[in-house]
Amino acid sequence: MIRNHSVNALSMQVLLRNGNEPFGSTIIPNVKLVKGKWLEDNDKPVLPTLNGGYVLKDMKFKGKLDYEQLRGQEWLTKEEKKNKLEVPLGDTVVQLEVNGYKIHLKEPVRRELKYTIEVKAKATIDENLDIVPRKELEKKIIQKMKKDIKQTYLNGLSIDSDIYNLTRSTYRKSPSLVKKYALQNDSLDSVKVKVQIVHAGSQKYKD
Repeated sequence: MIRNHSVNALSMQVLLRNGNEPFGSTIIPNVKLVKGKWLEDNDKPVLPTLNGGYVLKDMKFKGKLDYEQLRGQEWLTKEEKKNKLEVPLGDTVVQLEVNGYKIHLKEPVRRELKYTIEVKAKATIDENLDIVPRKELEKKIIQKMKKDIKQTYLNGLSIDSDIYNLTRSTYRKSPSLVKKYALQNDSLDSVKVKVQIVHAGSQKYKD
C-alpha cells in the first residue's frame, strides 16, 4: 500500500477507543486505487493508496478531508514522526524528519481557549543538488510547516472537528473548560517551529 503521512492506518481497538472520546477527532483513512509508477512496466499495477480520511467525533461522521486538506497532520502525527517527509522547495528537495511536537493551553483561561503548538524537525538536503542559503532555507521550511498546520486546523473547524485533538487533553484535566468554550478560528494562537539543518555527505551550506 502507498502511504502519505497525513493519515495513519488504525486498528479497530484504536478506532473504538479514540472514536468514543467526547472531544477531539478520529480519522479513518480513505483508501483509493491508483496506478503504480513502475516505468519499465507499460501495464502499471493498480495499488491501494491512503488519501485523506473520514473524520469522526464521538463516533459520529463529521466529514471527509483529502490529503491536501490534512497536510498539517504530517507534522503532528506521532506514529509518523520518525519517518522522513520530502518537501520540495524550488529546485531543492528537503527531507524532514519530525522529532516531536507539544501542545500547550494558555493559562489562565480568559473567556476563550488559546493553544500553542511547538514542533521540532531535522532537515537534510540531497548533496547533489544546489541549495539556497541556510537562513533562507530555514525560513522557507518554517513558513511551509506553519502554513500547513494552521490551514489543516481551519479545515477541521469547517466540519466542526478538532483535528489536532487540542481539547482532548484539556477535557481530561478541566472538563468544564471545553464544555464552556468552543474552539474558534483563532484558538490556535501560535505555531512555533524549530528546524535543525543537517549536512548531507560533503555538501556545505551557503551562509
